[in-house]
Amino acid sequence: MFSGSSFSVSFRLSDEVNVTADGTLVTRTTFAPTEVMSTYLLAFIVSDFGFIEQNTDKLQIRIFARQEAINAGQGEYALNVTGPILKFFEKYYNVPYPLPKSDQIALPDFNAGAMENWGLITYRETALLYDEEISSNGNKESIVTIIAHELAHQWFGNLVTLRWWNDLWLNEGFASYVEYLGADDAEPDWNVKDLIVLNDVHRVFAIDALASSHPLSFKEEEIQRPEQINEVFDTISYSKGASVLRMLSDFLTETVFTQGLQTYLDYFKFSNTVYTDLWHHLQLAVNGTGTSLPKSVQEIMDRWVLQMGFPVVTINTTTGQITQEHFLLDPESKPDRTSEFNYEWFVPISWTKKEVAQPLYWLLKKTAYYLKLIDYHLTVIFKCSHCFSIKANLRSTVYCSAIAAGGEEEWNFAWEMFENATIASEKDKLRAAMACATEPWLLNRYLKYTLDPEKIRKQDATSTIISIASNV
Repeated sequence: MFSGSSFSVSFRLSDEVNVTADGTLVTRTTFAPTEVMSTYLLAFIVSDFGFIEQNTDKLQIRIFARQEAINAGQGEYALNVTGPILKFFEKYYNVPYPLPKSDQIALPDFNAGAMENWGLITYRETALLYDEEISSNGNKESIVTIIAHELAHQWFGNLVTLRWWNDLWLNEGFASYVEYLGADDAEPDWNVKDLIVLNDVHRVFAIDALASSHPLSFKEEEIQRPEQINEVFDTISYSKGASVLRMLSDFLTETVFTQGLQTYLDYFKFSNTVYTDLWHHLQLAVNGTGTSLPKSVQEIMDRWVLQMGFPVVTINTTTGQITQEHFLLDPESKPDRTSEFNYEWFVPISWTKKEVAQPLYWLLKKTAYYLKLIDYHLTVIFKCSHCFSIKANLRSTVYCSAIAAGGEEEWNFAWEMFENATIASEKDKLRAAMACATEPWLLNRYLKYTLDPEKIRKQDATSTIISIASNV
């Protein structure tokens, strides 16, 4: 993956393209030698494309595309957000942008979504070009996050490169995490950072819950042939990588995380690493700031990186017992791989009580007891919804969890709330939540309610039946 070369590039071409030459008059175009870099990051393009540009603090930023796309202003949005995102990452990494220019080019036919070639990033047209009249807000959000992803690589992946493809997850997972930070800085009113939960965390749950999943990091000897390398570019590497790094940043705090990241980039610039080198520098930041952890960074993270899957954590709020178990969509299946950690994790648990954040709790074994959780039952949250405000975006989850954990009393209380609710969206949340019951007779009674328009309106009967059927 890393070869440690500096390249000098020259071209002689016909007079039909931007870099000109013909059989009699030869014009040579020579580029300055590159920084020491990996071979896979070298790119050159010969085209008749147009471009727009701006200079920010002596840095040349250009957007290339088909001339008609440039004339239509479709490169303007990318040009406007590139400078701010580069500035954000310079501050985040505490390392100046390593090159004198940043070129980005939209290609009409391109296999990948984008590629982080150093100083010449290539994109599909849909990942870079935005039309004010035709493109949607979703297109705009996608463009700014993809640009942030590729610009993040200009440091993490290009300035410092992983030694071999078995650690690709760190390269792509990291960019997939910080793309939300860069996009959020460029578009602060969009709350882009929240989308990682939907786009990555929940997305990868479905894949990583299969017995055929795989760990984030492989042994080098497992990834040797081109087809093996291609297989590593998957949802696990991108989305699970982003998710565990977000978790790591959260329990270390962003300040400690970025401090370790900055010394890592400075120490290994223009060279290569393995993933444990990052753990080492994060541990130095932990030690230097006096941050308290129950285990070392490597001991904690190895269980998330070297074994596939994730735990489901169950809390008994009557006894205070907390347990973890490897979650599999098919509980009868067996993992394709064995684990040296026996599929147990060191799990950081953040929790709140009466809307006040409580100290982080670490589950370090399969079963533990945490007495502070006794009597703090989900149904208490549910029944006391009038005692304190449950945030609107959390209500569906809280209501469903309370119904699922409770019995007839909780279900009847929810039905009473449903009958008394005066806001349509609140009635919908309660109506869907009552289908989360785990008692078959409660679900059967609820099905009968759908036949009575005095209880469930005809317009809601079908969706209610579907909700119940989804829980069976």
